[in-house]
Amino acid sequence: MQIPSTRRFHQLSVDRGSADLQSRVADNLYWLGRYIERLDDDARLLRITAARVAQGAMGPRDAIEVRLLGRLLDQANLMDHGSALASPESAAFQQGLTAVASESRGLAQVLDAIQRLTITMRDRFSADMTTAAGPLMSEVRQELLAARGNLDPLLAALDEIVRFVATMSGLAQENMTRGTGWRFLDLGRRLERAQYVVTVALDPLLQSPIDWDAAMRLALELCDSTITYRTRYLGQLQPAPVLDLVVLDDSNPRSLMFQLRAIDSHLDYLGRASGVHVPLLPSSLDDDLEPPCVSSPATKRPGAMKGWRLAMLRDVVADTEAKFEKLSEAITRAYFSHVPAAQTVGSSTA
Repeated sequence: MQIPSTRRFHQLSVDRGSADLQSRVADNLYWLGRYIERLDDDARLLRITAARVAQGAMGPRDAIEVRLLGRLLDQANLMDHGSALASPESAAFQQGLTAVASESRGLAQVLDAIQRLTITMRDRFSADMTTAAGPLMSEVRQELLAARGNLDPLLAALDEIVRFVATMSGLAQENMTRGTGWRFLDLGRRLERAQYVVTVALDPLLQSPIDWDAAMRLALELCDSTITYRTRYLGQLQPAPVLDLVVLDDSNPRSLMFQLRAIDSHLDYLGRASGVHVPLLPSSLDDDLEPPCVSSPATKRPGAMKGWRLAMLRDVVADTEAKFEKLSEAITRAYFSHVPAAQTVGSSTA
């Protein structure tokens, strides 16, 4: 058999980074990352709450935790205000919790956004990712609708959502080249998770030291760090090690510091790839976060130590929230302006 001559074909040059990523595509990937992370955050918050309510009669500790969780659900638009303020053991609280699949609630809106973006971006994903984003999304929706009014099916549906997010995240991690597209997708996830730690996981600790035992348990559980903490400290709860694990420990993929390191890495890469630089988060943020997370001065009495830590936590959380808002606005201004149709933001595969 005669082998075709290679001279008939144009010789291709190896290229690992010449494909430009349009601004709108970058915008879609960034927000898909944010919405996928938001779906995971919302599902975990709901699952933690539903698991406690499903146990039936609550002790004082569980009641405090559910009251704090109700506040978070209200803030996240996952539960109506009246139900969130009801007694944790009341029918009103349970009905508000199981109405989470309502079209007016945040979870349905997040699912809609993910479905819309994955359809728009399907030519950017592998067949496995497209399959996960299509049929699996439909199954999740059906399970949520079937769970209305019943806690057990709701818990099963929330477990399915967490698995769905893990599947999408794993496929993105293993199947996407580390180019500009993946950077925007992961940047969205990291910024969303960082905001979640600050506005959700730490929120119960900002209320009152009286509830700190419950707040510390919730912070660990909301950051999926309970097992790590138990392994390190044998379950003995104290503010300094809890805050260290969920805020400062950059080896913990759920901690705030881990997200800050990833955000800086992505912004540095995108700046070099596109020539458009977004200022990194100030290095002083590390120093600002440390004082309320470490042990209080030994000169302070126990009561004064709690007040000292609470005041510092409130200040640093408010300041960090403001910095994240400014960063999000800066990213949008720098990379997602749709006025020039041909605007690009670097390579999609480099």
